[in-house]
Amino acid sequence: MARYSEGMPAAAKAPMPLLTVQDAANYLQIKPISVLRLIRDGKVQAAKVGPGTGNRTGWRIRQSDLDSYVADMVKSQNMVNAAR
Repeated sequence: MARYSEGMPAAAKAPMPLLTVQDAANYLQIKPISVLRLIRDGKVQAAKVGPGTGNRTGWRIRQSDLDSYVADMVKSQNMVNAAR
């Protein structure tokens, strides 16, 4: 019997890293409250999983979304610097 994942690209087979707010804060070297602001402002996509308690619990962020956010910030900064 064929498996569902057969014939899928390798990237589709590998699980995507999901980070907690604390993990994301460590990854970006910012405070957890700043990660929550990025989520609230729609600058970083996140999913609320489980009931959670408090603000930080329950959010999961894909590492690839954080990488995209950083790349956009670098691109934006380069455009500002080029305009000077």
